[in-house]
Amino acid sequence: MVNITSGDLSEVGFTEKPVSEIRLVSLDRKSKIYIREIEPMYSRASTTAEWERTAPIDLIGNFGDPSFMSRNSGRSEYTWTDININQQRGVMTYFTRNQYGFIKEGLLLVIEVGNTDVMIDAETRDENATDLESVVFSLAESMVSTRPAPNFDETGYVAPPATYFEKNCVFTFNYSPEWRTIVRSEQVQLFNNEEAKRVHSLNDTLSSEQIAVEVISPTQLPSFFIGNFDPMATPEEILQTYAIAEGLYPNGTIAQMTINAIPVYRLVVITEDEKVEGFIMAYDFGDGAYAIFSARSGEGGLVNFEEQLTQIAESIKYNPERLEAE
Repeated sequence: MVNITSGDLSEVGFTEKPVSEIRLVSLDRKSKIYIREIEPMYSRASTTAEWERTAPIDLIGNFGDPSFMSRNSGRSEYTWTDININQQRGVMTYFTRNQYGFIKEGLLLVIEVGNTDVMIDAETRDENATDLESVVFSLAESMVSTRPAPNFDETGYVAPPATYFEKNCVFTFNYSPEWRTIVRSEQVQLFNNEEAKRVHSLNDTLSSEQIAVEVISPTQLPSFFIGNFDPMATPEEILQTYAIAEGLYPNGTIAQMTINAIPVYRLVVITEDEKVEGFIMAYDFGDGAYAIFSARSGEGGLVNFEEQLTQIAESIKYNPERLEAE
């Protein structure tokens, strides 16, 4: 994850995407800066060559329109300039956009930061976008990546996990980068492929090669229970209430465990026709703060996703002190 100091900007807010993307908004609402981590890409000329990290200017081409973070935006042609920040490669360009009838000027920058790549997309309604340059470069110079170095196996590059985080990183977890995601107001849903996503959305039966995962943070759990969440509820009551809401049935007793010093309660569940099996886990962060992590797959399918599910389970973190600092 990238650590960011906001410079002259305030009111840090997060877009509704389960990726490492944040949005900084100025007090006068005329200026915005979007910051997004991008998975570094690697290539090699032959089977014997060393793996080489793709340059930022080449990376941009993988996204098509570089202004993908600004919707419904007309733009001028980009002229890219090579830059170097903290001895890391990067590229930048100025642009003009016509968005919803407003003429906006801005600066787009892509820079290597340790073991990740970062895109900074800054725009303003003011007439001169160069006013943003000092803030953008201050942000870029302050960034530190804590993402581990990439791993390589016999077949090639193994991507590190993607990260979902709420506002100010109050709640975070990692998941497989190739999985599909849906972020709703009260939960994050993950699927191992597009077909699993489609099947789940149609309320059809998942196969053993498909998995659907749901994660609900402590800040969103009351919304999931439609405002009837009881902060005095026990973990067992939380699990039972969630199971009923999702149309799942207990298949055994509740097991207790500890993950990263956090008490966790796990309940195995099945659907009424017993064609889908799964589990529900309630993380007890204390003071009535619970997170839900649940998964379901076709009969016998959970074992096929043990590694990915363990990755999510061990990465779930809740930082209420960040919430209190807002």
